Amino acid sequence: ESQLEEGSSPTARVAYVAPAPDIVAPIINGGTGVWLTNVDSPDTVATMLASMSATDDNDGSISVTVHSDLYTGNEGTLGDYNVVFRATDSSGNYTEVITIVRVVDIVAPIVNLTGPSSIDVEFGTTYSEPGATVSDNYDTGLSAAITGSVNNGSLGTYNLNYDSIDSSGNIATTVTRSVNVVDTLAPAINLTGPSSIDVEFGDNYTEQGATWTDAFDGSGAAVVSGSVNVGLLGTYTVSYNITDSNGNIAITVTRTVNVIDSTNPAFSGLTTYNWNISLYNDLNDLLALITANDLFDGDLTGSITVITDTFSPNRTVLGTYNVLLRVTDSSGNSSDYSITINLIDDIAPTFTTTATLLTLEYANSMSQQDIVDYFGG
Repeated sequence: ESQLEEGSSPTARVAYVAPAPDIVAPIINGGTGVWLTNVDSPDTVATMLASMSATDDNDGSISVTVHSDLYTGNEGTLGDYNVVFRATDSSGNYTEVITIVRVVDIVAPIVNLTGPSSIDVEFGTTYSEPGATVSDNYDTGLSAAITGSVNNGSLGTYNLNYDSIDSSGNIATTVTRSVNVVDTLAPAINLTGPSSIDVEFGDNYTEQGATWTDAFDGSGAAVVSGSVNVGLLGTYTVSYNITDSNGNIAITVTRTVNVIDSTNPAFSGLTTYNWNISLYNDLNDLLALITANDLFDGDLTGSITVITDTFSPNRTVLGTYNVLLRVTDSSGNSSDYSITINLIDDIAPTFTTTATLLTLEYANSMSQQDIVDYFGG
C-alpha cells in the first residue's frame, strides 16, 4: 500500500516497506565447557561472568547474565555444578550456555611421623611402631600406609616408608623413618663365689673367676686382673671385666681377697712332767723345756707368759701342780698351754741315833789302847 509522505504533492508518491523482524539470537563467547576451580581458592560466578561476552547482529555488544547457578554455595565441595549463562537482545532473542564448574582438589596429603624420624632399637628387643598421622586440605580420616620391616635379630639400619593418597588421587610425599637395631648394652658380670674371701697367710689362693652374659655375644669367662700375695698380710683387689664385640665395656666387678693371720701359735713340749723332788727344779727349768712357734711370726718362745702357777710356791712339797702358759702373736691370736707337774719323792729315809758312832775309817784305825780308852778304861 502506498502512502503519501507528509508535505508531498499529491502527484508525487513514495513506496514504504516495513522492516523485517529480528529473530537472530545473540552469540555468547567464552561460556561453553568445563571451568576448573580449586577447592582451596575457589573462583566465583562473577569471575566466570567477567570472562564472558555476547554480541548481537543488531544490538552489537550486549551483557551476559546468570540464569541459573548450582555452583554458588558448593564452592567447598568437590564435584560438578552447572551454571547457565544467558544473553538477551533487545528483541527478546536470547542465547544460553551451560558451564560445568568442576571443583577439584590439587593439594596432596601431608604425612607426619609420630615420634622421631630415627629410632634406636636394642638388639633382641621388640620394635614398637609409633605410626604416623595424615593431614589433608579436604579429606579427613586418612591414614598412612607403612612399608618395610625391622629385624631386631640383626644389627643394621632399616627404613620404613609412610605413604598416603587422598580421594582425589593426590599422592603425599613419602616420609621415611630409620630404625637402627643396635647393641649398646654392656655385658653383665657375675662373680663365681663370694665378693670377699679370706686367705690364710701362706696358703694358696684359688681363683674362682667370673662369668659374663651379653644380649648379643652370649656368655663366657671374664678377664681377670690383679694378683694376691699370700706371703704378705693385706687386702688385695681382683678385678673382672669384658668388652663385647660391639665395643660395649662391662662395669668392672671386683673381689676383695684378705690375706690374714688367724692361726693360733703352737706350743711344743710335754704337758706332764714327773720330777724327783730331790732335783729342786723351778719354773725356769720348766720354761726351758717349752717352745712356741707361729706361722706368721715364727719363734715366739720369748713371748711365752705365765698365767697361773701353783708349782713355784710348792716346788719342795710333794704333790701335783699346774702351770698355765700363754703366747700371743702379732695378729692377736693366742694359745694357752696347760702343764701338770708331779713332784715325786726320790729321797731314801735317814737313820738317826743318840749314840756316838764312829766312822768306819776311824774305827779301823783304832789301836787296842784307843778302844780301851774309848770305854774309859
